[in-house]
Amino acid sequence: MPTADIASRRSLRRLAAVAAACTTAGIATGTAHGNSPVIEAGTTYVALGSSYAAGPALEPIIDIDCLRSGADYAHLVADRGVTGRHLAPQIDAVTPDARLVTITIGGNDLGYVGALTTLSCRNALGPSACGGAATPATAADLDRVESALAEVVDTVRAKAPGATVMLVDYLPVLDARAETCATVPLAPNQAIALRSTYIGLLEATRRAADSTGATLVRTGGDESQHTACGLQPWVTGFELPNPMAGRGAPYHPNAFGMAAVADSVAAGLSTDFGEQ
Repeated sequence: MPTADIASRRSLRRLAAVAAACTTAGIATGTAHGNSPVIEAGTTYVALGSSYAAGPALEPIIDIDCLRSGADYAHLVADRGVTGRHLAPQIDAVTPDARLVTITIGGNDLGYVGALTTLSCRNALGPSACGGAATPATAADLDRVESALAEVVDTVRAKAPGATVMLVDYLPVLDARAETCATVPLAPNQAIALRSTYIGLLEATRRAADSTGATLVRTGGDESQHTACGLQPWVTGFELPNPMAGRGAPYHPNAFGMAAVADSVAAGLSTDFGEQ
């Protein structure tokens, strides 16, 4: 077996362990600097989310066990004037003094990033190269995600009645035409199916926001520019020989993407906190 293939497989096994760790712990903390025009410095902020929000392997790494980044969007929002907090399990981090809670979940329940990674690995390295499920999401799966999101929002509100609760979308990996490229080694039918899963996740998140009154934060930007195949990607692709090298885990936000998500959250805060 070529050395590059061995390195790639080891990296992907590490990624699987990282994803499991990052989905069972809260997003990393940040330090308030008081430079936000709409949030009082020292406001308590809790960020709940999957590895998509934690930024695994995106430098600087502050939690080596799950490669959690110090440049995830929670840190960048915290730098705008709120104090971050994380505990495990995540929901225990929400206390009555929280005034802002952001939530980025749902993709793992649909196997979205896992399927992107598994299929890319198999296509690039061979059918037996990577384990893991790559099953398309069903309508029932999407309904369950919507219900789970609404339940999380309701639980947060019960624990922190004064908090603004935001459901933050995942950034898109594929554009509306499900175009692929060298760093997104998917077959056309695979790309189309996974784009459909992504759109289903967006809709489930929107419906959960509508039903609970949570603030919906759209994050996609210009999909023609910022997907994994775009001219200015906001998410990483699947790069060989080491998919974990350099810019973070495959199919997760890069530094530009995290900054864009933080900007979207800040824009939502300008509205929500400005109206209070």
